Amino acid sequence: MKAENKRMNREKRRFFHLGLFVAGLLFAGLFSSCTTAGEDGNLTNPGTISVNHTYEDTAILVSADRIEKLLNFQNLETGKRYTLSYDGITSFADKYGTAMSAEQLVTGSIADITFIKESKYLKDLKLSSEYFSLSKVAFEELYKKDTRMTLLGEEYKLDDYLVIASESETIDRMELHEGDMLTIYGKDHTIYSMHLEQGHGYLRLENADYFIGGWIEVGNKVIQKVTENMLLTVPEGTYEVLVSNDGVTGVKNATIGRNQEVSIDLGDIEFEKKMGSVLFVLQPSDATLYVDGAKVNTGGPVSLEYGIHQLICRAADYETMSSYIKVGSPYASVTLTLTKEDAEDSSEKDSEKSSEDSSDKKDEDSSESSTERSTEDSSEKSTEDSTESSSEKSTEDSSESSSEKDDEDSSSENSSEDDSEEEPEVEVTEGAKVYIDAPEGVEVYLDGEYVGVTPTFFAKKEGTLVVTLRKTGYQTRSYTLRLEDDDAEIHYSFSALVKSS
Repeated sequence: MKAENKRMNREKRRFFHLGLFVAGLLFAGLFSSCTTAGEDGNLTNPGTISVNHTYEDTAILVSADRIEKLLNFQNLETGKRYTLSYDGITSFADKYGTAMSAEQLVTGSIADITFIKESKYLKDLKLSSEYFSLSKVAFEELYKKDTRMTLLGEEYKLDDYLVIASESETIDRMELHEGDMLTIYGKDHTIYSMHLEQGHGYLRLENADYFIGGWIEVGNKVIQKVTENMLLTVPEGTYEVLVSNDGVTGVKNATIGRNQEVSIDLGDIEFEKKMGSVLFVLQPSDATLYVDGAKVNTGGPVSLEYGIHQLICRAADYETMSSYIKVGSPYASVTLTLTKEDAEDSSEKDSEKSSEDSSDKKDEDSSESSTERSTEDSSEKSTEDSTESSSEKSTEDSSESSSEKDDEDSSSENSSEDDSEEEPEVEVTEGAKVYIDAPEGVEVYLDGEYVGVTPTFFAKKEGTLVVTLRKTGYQTRSYTLRLEDDDAEIHYSFSALVKSS
């Protein structure tokens, strides 16, 4: 009996294990017949398992395609960029946790994001509260070799992967221009990104032959001499544009869009010459005033043509003032107040003047001696030398004592010639050139003046200048360059221009 029971138990265990084996086979078959959805909604190959991994990151929003619902991000640590899709389920919030829409996102901002790596899908985005943002920051010259900038009196490091976002694209530091406004994003004393709030566009003059050599004023943003085929870089906005030359003025209105070129036609301006009387009040009263490079007598009203005029005011121990005035009425009064120089600067200038006076005295004595000798040789030669000596002496006396009327009158013509000086121009490095090699076949403008078609070059001069590239049918671009005081020649190859939409 016991033997029979043992046999029955063995049979039961065998059937039990067999049942488990069959059940396992059935389960495996059922599992292998399952399918999963891929990124495009189609079924994947049978027998595979799709595992979605959720990741978190703090990244810069580089660009946004709101039509295709795609956002491009850059990792703060590595600079690596990636694109994520979003939909109506994706959650967006500002740094306080308040809900916002994708349309309210600003490129250049820094956000904490959660996304699914396999499907490249953005689950949620919240603007980071750990990073500061500062808006309406005026453009400061930034160049490729610069690693720092000053902000609110403090120095900040520029991150190696700095992003400058402009609408749906990123731009280079050199594409920033005077008048641009930025929003700065950073943490502690490091700046990671910038958003271009206000950029710039371009202004061209048509039928401007009469005004070449005159002046153009665009709002209070740009004042410049009119040159042939000029192309001005102007901040975004709507402006009153004033052009003037030889007493003829004209006013036009223009709206400048970002990276857009606008032309205004000057052909319909009436050529009626007008004059205005301007009374200048100088402080100190013994200061010397030059209008458009010519010395003027400020003892009474000065008659000037309608339009824009350049003023240069100088006085001993004072800083030289350079400014512009716009004459647009029959009568006007202008007060110019100079600023005292520092004691150190004044001392240096006195030393230089003393040296110059000593040199002038030697020249004068030599001239007088020469005149006396030549008088004995020839009366004709004597008259000529005497005239020169008289002119030099008169000029010197006029500069020493402008209150003596006779001396001033006798030297007015010569004084006007000698003192008709413009502001010192930036020194040109002799022989050195700047070459614009690419893109080929585009017009090049230097500070608004036409240079030529690439490849081309211009003389190198120390300082900051703006190079503008233009081609019909393409977006105009400008670059701010800073040139050093050396003899090294420079070659620039810029990115290809983008076709206009």
